[in-house]
Amino acid sequence: MLHTIGRTVLAQLQNLLHGFLQDGTSPFGSVLTVQEILDLIRQECVETRERLFTPLVTLCPFLSQIHSDAPSCRAAVARLNALRVAQGVAPGSPLTGGYCKARYRLPESLLQRLLGLSSQRLLQQVPTTWAWHGRAVKIVDGSAVSMPDTEANQQAYPQPGSQAPGLGFPVARIVVVLS
Repeated sequence: MLHTIGRTVLAQLQNLLHGFLQDGTSPFGSVLTVQEILDLIRQECVETRERLFTPLVTLCPFLSQIHSDAPSCRAAVARLNALRVAQGVAPGSPLTGGYCKARYRLPESLLQRLLGLSSQRLLQQVPTTWAWHGRAVKIVDGSAVSMPDTEANQQAYPQPGSQAPGLGFPVARIVVVLS
């Protein structure tokens, strides 16, 4: 269960998220409300303890990091600290270790649900004039990437049959469908 958040802290967190969503760099800012994102976090993040990088605070710089021209962890933490100072809250450490660990703890299901909900909203906003002969156009592309040779990766992404057993690296296949 999520740590109970006091009203003052919740208001600060909502301001923080709102700042990230409205700064023009967040891919979700124009399609999801702060409350919807908070609800998804509550549903997907099983438990947390009192810390600077709660799931919400971690999600904000992570989304900005994905969508930024400066995608380093250091730049993401710097943007977070700049926003905290602008809102009258003390900045956290400029070191990236805590942020990187917190980002690792974000459930993949949370990111999948955010992406799914935002893509549904974006599709609803597409003008019908963009359709080709009344049909939605889909672009499909695929690729493959070599994975580090770990036991977990070997289980999830087996080596191709063309490689001799025990030699080479697992391969993940990626398919993207763009609308």
